[in-house]
Amino acid sequence: MRNKILQTNHHKPKREDIAYLAYLTWEREGRPNDRDTEYWIQAETQLWAQGWWS
Repeated sequence: MRNKILQTNHHKPKREDIAYLAYLTWEREGRPNDRDTEYWIQAETQLWAQGWWS
């Protein structure tokens, strides 16, 4: 995974940014199984809340 802080750029979040944030959350929470959709939605929601929009 890339080692950079996600920055707001006022565009629709890219799949790799959503995936990266979801991965960080998954790692932080101990790599639980069967919660990939939950982490994806959480990451996408967080990025939109931080000012990403299309």
